[in-house]
Amino acid sequence: MAPAENAMEVVVPVTPMEEEFNVTDTDEASAYLPYGVTNTVFICVYGVNFILIMTINPVCLLVIRRMANMQPTTKNFMTSLLVSKMGYGIFVLIPFMIRTNVVFAEGSFWWILFFICDVVFNWQSFLSLLLLTVDRYLAVAWCLHYPRLMTIRRSRIIICISWAAGLIFGLAFFFSTGTSLHAYTIQNFILITIIFIGIALIVTLYLHILVIARRQARRIAQDNQAVAGNNAPQRVSTKSFTTIFIIVTVILLCWIPVCLFTLLLRVQVYVSPVVYFSFGVLYIATNWIDAVLFCARNKEFQKTLPKLALACFNGLMQKWNRT
Repeated sequence: MAPAENAMEVVVPVTPMEEEFNVTDTDEASAYLPYGVTNTVFICVYGVNFILIMTINPVCLLVIRRMANMQPTTKNFMTSLLVSKMGYGIFVLIPFMIRTNVVFAEGSFWWILFFICDVVFNWQSFLSLLLLTVDRYLAVAWCLHYPRLMTIRRSRIIICISWAAGLIFGLAFFFSTGTSLHAYTIQNFILITIIFIGIALIVTLYLHILVIARRQARRIAQDNQAVAGNNAPQRVSTKSFTTIFIIVTVILLCWIPVCLFTLLLRVQVYVSPVVYFSFGVLYIATNWIDAVLFCARNKEFQKTLPKLALACFNGLMQKWNRT
């Protein structure tokens, strides 16, 4: 709420940049907003997601680095994905919670940092998800040629390029905010179109992975039946189908609605704030759901996690006994 002496000031036209973040121009570094039920709901929802993000992702990161049977290239892509999720929690979600009570003045250091980090970590999260999908596809479709196609050096170069691309996108969006609304809308449209194409590619690759996995499972079942006899039942595991179904469902449910609603807002089509917020929460939740999907269902992860937890507990007990 502005001070009483400033209540009669002339309202400055809202720029596309201010419209994007729902802020008003002010000479101070920040302006306080009225606290209410909506703010409490925002803080609670964002706070729960922040705790989950900063708990699940670091644990998954520690565990996968200790998994001996996981390909080093896959570890690199998983590390990039988990780091981008944690970066989103620290540099985007915390400012989101702060902005429920404090408005960052346009052009201030915190405003610029939040703006760039929002684009960079969202973009990198999507790119890491896409790269991890491509890596899995290569490992399944060209398993014999995978060590030659995806080396450790290539995976690191690809990850560095993806982070550089995210930074370039963030800077491009920042410098374009001072331009016309039409140019800013076109940039958003291009970015969202790229994301839609990437989502279609991810879904297509996972469906092909499922086809290949089912084909191999049937072949193994037939070989086992030939060895055991014609009366042996054919059993095809449904775990791969379940995992891929969950991943595809999460991608379609959490990414596409937010991108679609954002695009509609850019062309000034009304979207219910409640609907937009609900799907926005689902999108934020992907920052810890992805870690659960890609790690928790892995058998080696399930075996390594208790061992790591036991080792940490024993270490703490030994340190406690020494004191």
